[in-house]
Amino acid sequence: MRNALRTLAPNQKHPMQIAFAPPKLGKYYEAIKIYYDLSPESEASSLNLQLLGCGVDPSIRLSFEGNLLDMGDLLAGGGGCDAAAAQNFTVSNTSSLPVQFFIRLDSTGEISGRRRWKRTGSQFETGAANRDGSVVFDVVPSEGIVGAGDSREIAVRFSPSRASENYRDTARIEFSSRDEARAIRLIGRCWDCNVYTSGWEVEEGSVFDDSFVADVGPSEEPDGKLGLKCSSLTFRSVGGGVVSREIIVGNIRSALIKRPGGEFAFDPLPSAMAKYFQIDHAKGAVDAGQRKTISISFHPDDNCLDSDFISASTLLTLRGEKVQQYRVVFRGIVKSPLLNLN
Repeated sequence: MRNALRTLAPNQKHPMQIAFAPPKLGKYYEAIKIYYDLSPESEASSLNLQLLGCGVDPSIRLSFEGNLLDMGDLLAGGGGCDAAAAQNFTVSNTSSLPVQFFIRLDSTGEISGRRRWKRTGSQFETGAANRDGSVVFDVVPSEGIVGAGDSREIAVRFSPSRASENYRDTARIEFSSRDEARAIRLIGRCWDCNVYTSGWEVEEGSVFDDSFVADVGPSEEPDGKLGLKCSSLTFRSVGGGVVSREIIVGNIRSALIKRPGGEFAFDPLPSAMAKYFQIDHAKGAVDAGQRKTISISFHPDDNCLDSDFISASTLLTLRGEKVQQYRVVFRGIVKSPLLNLN
């Protein structure tokens, strides 16, 4: 009982508040006996109440499968990005009782700036941050109640302020008093040019987090070309088998302006290296809003078995609103199946 009983005058009423908090699923029974005296001279009488409650598990369904929400690619511009990206998903309550939900982001550790969460260990994963202090990802609403059989639409907004391939966050959804029920990884990218490439690796042994790099932007040469960039791919073959890696070339579509198509081209590899490294599409066009997957494969022969690695380099040129050039290095390593690749 949540409130105390008291003496009642004739024809007076008093509500009884009874709370029910089941620890697990199932039916629960309880009996309450209420004693009352009609007068000081009479014997106490009683009223018996039988209580029945049913513990049910909230049944929640989200409108998309998996645990990854990709917010896409945006173009960085002067003072900010060309546009923000937004996606919606729906939280549906298929159970027979209202369910309260909370959504928190790892980057802020809070809900609506008021409810703060304790960060522990490496379970929190965040990426690059905006220089102006604004949030990269935002979720609205971040808390609320979904009625029985009802649904609520949740809006996720991606608003980067500078170019980076490493925007990421995690939205953690909790329902009522239960532990975390769903974790959704949020990712997005922002580029200096409308034509971009991704999927390359950071050089081994380097420590790089663009969250701590000054926001100076790319350097541009007088002829409209951006400064030469460096990228690499490493192929590890066990026992001389063929190994393939994939990279992406894309062209950002804008809702504000119409952008031209883009082009990409790899310079031919030296003939001595062309037999080891093969590019399935060495050149081509990429329209606005399009992403092309390019497969690059390493074909070792018997001469590679005793080598530490085989390497080759070439130039990748991207042509869009600006011209970008990448010095790319391919490294092929062949190991015996009995050796540890590490």
